[in-house]
Amino acid sequence: MQFRTKIDRLSLPFQISHEDALLFCGSCFSEHIFNKFDHLKFSAKLNSHGILYHPLSITKSLDDIVNGKIYQEDDLIFSNGLWQSFNHHGYFSNPDLTTCLDTINQSIQVFKSHLQGTNFIVCTLGTSLAFKLKSDSSFVANCHKFPADNFNRVFIQSKTISAAFNQSIQDLKAINPGLKFLFAVSPVRHIRDGLIENQKSKASLLLSVHEIVKQNKNAFYFPSYEIMMDDLRDYRFYQRDLIHPNEQGIDYIWDIFQDAVFTNQTQALNKRIAKINAALAHKPFFPKSEKHQIFLKQQLEKIELLEAENQLLDFSIEKENIKLIYQP
Repeated sequence: MQFRTKIDRLSLPFQISHEDALLFCGSCFSEHIFNKFDHLKFSAKLNSHGILYHPLSITKSLDDIVNGKIYQEDDLIFSNGLWQSFNHHGYFSNPDLTTCLDTINQSIQVFKSHLQGTNFIVCTLGTSLAFKLKSDSSFVANCHKFPADNFNRVFIQSKTISAAFNQSIQDLKAINPGLKFLFAVSPVRHIRDGLIENQKSKASLLLSVHEIVKQNKNAFYFPSYEIMMDDLRDYRFYQRDLIHPNEQGIDYIWDIFQDAVFTNQTQALNKRIAKINAALAHKPFFPKSEKHQIFLKQQLEKIELLEAENQLLDFSIEKENIKLIYQP
């Protein structure tokens, strides 16, 4: 007897290795997957505009990158002692105007400069529900705690989402013809408006993504939402808020993702990197003891061997941290 519906082994028509460069955008689930890649020493950049949940904010961020938009004071609003952008996450907000603009524009330029050499854009969509400013009917990525009467709450139809992404994909392909897009619908539930609205929201995202994949040969879909909803299907894989996947749930989705996109060689390399990361995360009681000094020497030798075998790996931060304690 089976007591769960286990998802079939996935096979995507491409593979990812450490030779590839990736850009991540979208919801907080995108951040979770980025952290996995970053921890394993892949060349990856995260969220040019910060965490974004609804699709039209994501496509707006991609348009800004394509066009190399330079934000000016007129693009910002000042409230509660902070300069802020309705197109950006609160991470970019700052009490100083120049600092806010510099942070925003530098992030866009970093992503723009990496675009030509990027192989994959990984995008996770969070919700079809969005806010529009009443003053000019523009979508906002973040309300920044402005009073609710400044906004209209709207539901974005799947055809609107797919049309926006189709245009962004074409614009990005004009810069980088070999670019591939990997879409996922975030398993994080948005239940502020109720369970029914959340299901409608996710349904619109699913329909739009499958239409995008259908219309673009360089676009693909990874079923993180289905893995969480239909395979795990248990609140023990959620955090205490019963909304966000917990570490165990994320690791399970990640394992399926690894099998789908990494070669055996890349997975073997990932294991070696992860083993070093786990070892260095150990906090010794006596860092200057002979035993720990031997341990540090061994880790340094493993890192140097990995870097010699794989020119793309960079353990410079780890080596500096080891050398602060290691006394040869």
